[in-house]
Amino acid sequence: MLTEGDRLQLAQFVQGNVEKYTDALARAVELTQAKDYQRQDLHQIIAGYVAIMSEALVEDSNEKRTFYLETVIPGLVTNGETLPKLLYGAASVSLIISMDVMHAFPSASPRNLSDWVADYFASFLRDMMASAIATVMHPPSYSSR
Repeated sequence: MLTEGDRLQLAQFVQGNVEKYTDALARAVELTQAKDYQRQDLHQIIAGYVAIMSEALVEDSNEKRTFYLETVIPGLVTNGETLPKLLYGAASVSLIISMDVMHAFPSASPRNLSDWVADYFASFLRDMMASAIATVMHPPSYSSR
């Protein structure tokens, strides 16, 4: 189990690397020829991604995660992002964050750290794909007035 101090340091570390993870998402977008996103859009996606990871580390809440899964992911899908490209981007950023964290925190118990990171990203990616699939299966209907 990660200590409270480890959790706080980890949250601060990922928050301090938003630009690096935005770069990683930009590379993933370019490699997959995903929709044409502005850097500001990618930065916002990553800032949210980091915020929900930080929430999981230091808060007793999952409000940000729920909001992200119920609004951001359906919004990306509704705007035409494909599920394979969505998964590629999220998985590539998750792997980069995982590697960074493992290298940046050698003092933390490697097993506890790797277990937490693996469990966190696996459950997030599962829930992200469930949200994306639900959006494809039941797209939001917009009523015109």
